[in-house]
Amino acid sequence: MRLFLLRHADATHGFPDADRALSTKGVKQMQALAHSIKPKAITEIKSIWHSPLLRAKQTAALFAENFDLNCTVSEREELVPGGSIESLACELETLNEDTLLVGHNPHMEALTSFLLKRNSHPAMITFKKAGIVCLEYCSHPDQSWILQWYAPPCLLS
Repeated sequence: MRLFLLRHADATHGFPDADRALSTKGVKQMQALAHSIKPKAITEIKSIWHSPLLRAKQTAALFAENFDLNCTVSEREELVPGGSIESLACELETLNEDTLLVGHNPHMEALTSFLLKRNSHPAMITFKKAGIVCLEYCSHPDQSWILQWYAPPCLLS
């Protein structure tokens, strides 16, 4: 089972924070991601979870659209900044299908670090907007998740 963690794409400035939409740059970032990652790398995604914040919801929708995914998309409160990393990590280990999480920093950096080393600080990966990580579950008692690849937005076309 693979887990993909994606930080939302660039968003407009404004208030309230939860209503900030993707900017034109953010939409282009998602198009670049779709053009840079081979569809085969993500075609097995069966579920997309996103935070309730608008920019994460829009990022998730664009990801599914750009990769032509036919999967369930659901809003998850645990993906808001400050959500419980430990309880989310426990739930992720029970999954049996490839899943994409769309969230925010510093939460995504802390979650990735926690999954890889059971400690959320310091961050092991710097998540830029529209950056994506692929982890694979291995059920080893000392190391449950293995980093498969990371695509920061600076590498995307």
